[in-house]
Amino acid sequence: MLVQIIICAYGIFLAGKVERLSLQDYGIKWQKNDLPKLLLGLVIGIAAFLIVCAPLYLTGAYSLASGSYAIEDIALDFILFVAVGFTEEFLCRGFLLHRFLRFGPFKALALSAAIFSLLHLANPGVTVLSLVNIFLAGIFIGSTMFATNSIYTAVGVHITWNWVQGAIMGIPVSGSTGDGYFVTNIVSNNTVVTGGAFGAEGSIACTILLTIFSVLLLAYAKKNNKLQYFQPAI
Repeated sequence: MLVQIIICAYGIFLAGKVERLSLQDYGIKWQKNDLPKLLLGLVIGIAAFLIVCAPLYLTGAYSLASGSYAIEDIALDFILFVAVGFTEEFLCRGFLLHRFLRFGPFKALALSAAIFSLLHLANPGVTVLSLVNIFLAGIFIGSTMFATNSIYTAVGVHITWNWVQGAIMGIPVSGSTGDGYFVTNIVSNNTVVTGGAFGAEGSIACTILLTIFSVLLLAYAKKNNKLQYFQPAI
C-alpha cells in the first residue's frame, strides 16, 4: 500500500519538477484539518454507496446472503482500497483536475472525471451505462473535494465506496468480483436495473443518485464560495 502511494506521489512530484510546480499546486498537501476531512470522506463513502444500492435490495433486484469473509479479510481489503483510493485520487482529482483548472473548475472536474471513466474501459462487464456512472462517480468524488477544499475527503470517499461495495456487501467493484462478508445475489434479469456483471455501479439507481449527490455538493460549494480555492496554478 505504502509503496504504491509513494510511487504515485513521486511520479506527480517529477511531473511538477518539469512544470516547475509543487505537489501542493496539484492539491496534494496535508494540513492540520485534513484528518477530520479524511474521516468525513470515509463516512460519506459508506453512506453514499448504501443509499445507491438500497433501492436494489428494497425492490428485490438484489438479495443478500452470508459470505465467506472473516474480520481479517475485511481488514486486508480495506488496506487494498486505501492504496487504490490514494493513488487514483492523487492522479485524477490531484494531478489531472488541477492540471485542467486553466479551463475553470467545472470543466476541470468534467475532464478529469472523463479520464477516470476511460481508465475503467477494459474492466470486466463494462457497459455504456457503467462508464457513464464511473464518470458521474468522478464528478461526485471531485465535488466532495470542492465542498471541503481537501483532496483527502475525496480519498476517503473512494476508499469506503469500494470497501463497502466489495468487502462488506459482496458486490463486484467496477466489474471485479470477489468475496465479501455478505454475498449479493442478482435476482432481476434487467441489467439496467442491476448493473449486471459490472455491479451496482452499472445500475440506473447509481446514475440517478450520483447525479443528485453531485448537484447538491456543487451547489453547496458554489453558494459558500468554496470554488475560490480552485484557481489555476498553470
